[in-house]
Amino acid sequence: MTTYDNIQRLFKKKTVPSFGVPYLERINLLDTGYCLPGSIKLGDLIIPIITIHVHADNLKYFGIRNGKFEMIHRYRYLDYENNELIQIPIRLRLNRELVLNLDPFSSLTRRFMKEIKFRNAFGFFFICKSDKLSVCNFTSPDEEELEWISRNIERALRLEKNSMTDVMDQVVLQNELKGDTQKKYYIFDDDDGSEEDCFINDKTPLIPLDKTDEYIF
Repeated sequence: MTTYDNIQRLFKKKTVPSFGVPYLERINLLDTGYCLPGSIKLGDLIIPIITIHVHADNLKYFGIRNGKFEMIHRYRYLDYENNELIQIPIRLRLNRELVLNLDPFSSLTRRFMKEIKFRNAFGFFFICKSDKLSVCNFTSPDEEELEWISRNIERALRLEKNSMTDVMDQVVLQNELKGDTQKKYYIFDDDDGSEEDCFINDKTPLIPLDKTDEYIF
């Protein structure tokens, strides 16, 4: 049984995922339009996850509000003038793309990718603080995606410095020149974040999802 199968089994049993308190404290500081990798615990499973603080008007635009949507994700590794960027475009309602931009130089991004490879599953945690809404969705990478992740972990580890925003600015400009205005970009937040804050370990204090409102909102 795969990790993803186990996730589905635990949800059918109404098992509630738990968040690490330090990660929740970081999520509380997350500005709208930003995303942050970390991990959660579901039963005995540790699952990498990325929290996305969604603009209120994007909830309806992407069909996120009701928690029922078809999500197709893929990965891109981009470079521009010796700077690099990892993108996870999530295709949601009406083929609209919500694009996560991650810095391959950050230890949080590298840990997130390693955890996906090791766990063979990961999740997206959409929040909107203004509407006090949260939606969790899980997925599993296929063989091609796992090969991509393995290859680009090594590429990321070779970076000695990076300016992710330089690449992102160029990508947004190129899309605007093409007349592509449907993509919505969410930026990686690495301010004062650490692996110890964001990823669960044996000593991390945990809070079940249904008790997290006071931390998140």
